[in-house]
Order: sequence, then structure tokens, then C-alpha cells
Amino acid sequence: MARITTAGHSLHAILNDWPIGLFTTSLFFDCLGTMARKRNLEETGFYTLAAGYVTGVGAALTGIAEYRAVQREGDVKRLADRHAVVNVAVMTLNTIALVSRIRNQKRVTKSSLALSVAANALTVLSAWYGDEMVYGHQVRVGDRHIKVDDRDWRLPGDEKITSALRAGTQPSAMFDHVT
Repeated sequence: MARITTAGHSLHAILNDWPIGLFTTSLFFDCLGTMARKRNLEETGFYTLAAGYVTGVGAALTGIAEYRAVQREGDVKRLADRHAVVNVAVMTLNTIALVSRIRNQKRVTKSSLALSVAANALTVLSAWYGDEMVYGHQVRVGDRHIKVDDRDWRLPGDEKITSALRAGTQPSAMFDHVT
């Protein structure tokens, strides 16, 4: 299966920041809303949890493409397996928390809060596994540990984005001709 890239970089690495940030923000607003007894803060936590879930699906789909491109043996494969299993657990816990919140009119419950805390803790572990693959084993650095026969699937306009970023121009400059 091909890897998904934009501007020569893994789309998974770009997308995974969104669910991490949104899940963490959701937990922050849930705690703040619970302590201050402010429904609007709890609702903000609910909506950021939902947005984290949606962006998490995108990160997961691109992660599957990356996972399938990793060589099938050795330390990198074991790290990729652990990274994947922990991410499945994170998404499962957040799914259960989101369903609980929907059933409770977006309100924070003890169980939804506990699920979010556990999911955020596991996210730290997952990030360590991902970082260890990239920084410790150089995965996706010069295509090390990637099956050679796989080809990248590039997003439309990839060449223009890559040229603009490498030239040091602002990405918005690519669209100056659009009226």
C-alpha cells in the first residue's frame, strides 16, 4: 500500500497533531467545566472531543498506510505494532467517552472524565512510540525501514506546495493567481 504524502512529508505526521491537541483541550475544558460548574465549558469540551475524534479518524487512516509500508520484521515492526495498538485503545476510549457525553446531553460524567484521562495518558505513550520510530530508528527519514516497492500517493498540487515550501515562500503565495 502506498504512503500518503504532501510536500514530500508524511501526511500522518502532519495530521496526528490535530487529535492530540483536541483531545488534550477537551480534557482541559472538561476539568475546568466540572470544577467551575459551567455548562458552556463542558460543551466546549464535548465539541473539542468530537473534533478530536473526527481528526483522529484521519490520522488513523493515514497511519494505516504508513504501517503497511513498514518492513515486516525487527525493532521497527515491534514499535509500529505497539504504536498501532495504543492508538486503537486511545480511539476506543475516546469513542466510549463521546458516546457517553452524547447520552448525557454533552455533560461530563465521572466515567467520561476517567476515559479521557486514560486516553490522554495513552496518547503520551503512543507519541513516544511514534517518535522512537522516527528519531530512534529513522523511519521515513530517507525511506529507511520502508518497503522499497511502495510508492507515495501525493495530494493534488503537491509539486507546487513542495516548491513553495522549499523556496521559503509563504504557502498562500501558491494561490495568488486564484481569483
